[in-house]
Amino acid sequence: MVNYNQVKSRAISGHSAVTTALMFIVLLSLRLAEADDDLSFRSALFSENVSAVDSATLENEPQYLLQAPPIHYLVYGSAAEPLQIIESNGVLRGFITDVVNEVFEPSNIAIKPVMKPIKRIKREMIQGQAKRWIAYALRSWKSEGVWDGASFATVDLLPYHLSLGYKKTSSNIELQHLSQQGVVWIQGFRYPGTKAFSDRYQFEFQRAKDHTAMLKMVEAGRVHYFMEHKPRMLHVMDKLGVDKSSYGFYSLHTQVPPTHITLLMSNDLGPEVIAFVNRRLTEMSLSGRIQELSHRYKLDS
Repeated sequence: MVNYNQVKSRAISGHSAVTTALMFIVLLSLRLAEADDDLSFRSALFSENVSAVDSATLENEPQYLLQAPPIHYLVYGSAAEPLQIIESNGVLRGFITDVVNEVFEPSNIAIKPVMKPIKRIKREMIQGQAKRWIAYALRSWKSEGVWDGASFATVDLLPYHLSLGYKKTSSNIELQHLSQQGVVWIQGFRYPGTKAFSDRYQFEFQRAKDHTAMLKMVEAGRVHYFMEHKPRMLHVMDKLGVDKSSYGFYSLHTQVPPTHITLLMSNDLGPEVIAFVNRRLTEMSLSGRIQELSHRYKLDS
């Protein structure tokens, strides 16, 4: 680097004014050229550093999010409302559907819905016939001891406990009379604790294909009670235009242990994807987003 102060001092002390002026012009040109070279150097250095950062970022970007094969999102048919809602035009929505979509929103992983009745799809999940899947489950399913090929998410999405729903014109609930009055439940549904409950009061569940059919059985007087999570049945009543104030709900939390809804994933997704799902669920829970989605479908009522 040229020491311009030294050169300037010598030029002034030892030369004529004209010579000095010419030398200043030369020095100014040299300085501008050197400054330009310095700017180019800094620009190149900046570009190199940015490229290095971008390269490091790409190298650290989880490749499973960029190139992972599609994941099958299991939908339990019409029996899953409002957790999974199938519109007449085939569009999917619902609390769980919204959660799953937002979990994978920051990724490039394609989500492919697979719709089957819960009894059939759960059998395929347990037996390993279903591949690369994600679904919702009850945390209490863990006690069944049949989920070695799957992993439960670390975050709970929704508290879940059962109630008996009944028309308020019915007589007071007496559990010992359930065998005479009748209880309907959805076909294929099986929760830990429900068999012990029915055995205790010596009755068998009648079955319906979905929540709508279950409610219609009570409306028609074929049975006195339906059994389900209260907010889910209130959703069906709204959908059918049934007067909710004409129904009462008897909580079974002392009869069937309460549990939570969470996500369940097949282990063939790989540990990286499973960890990603758990991380996203944690973020959504801490930000209050899961609670917002729950409120959207009145599941917090």
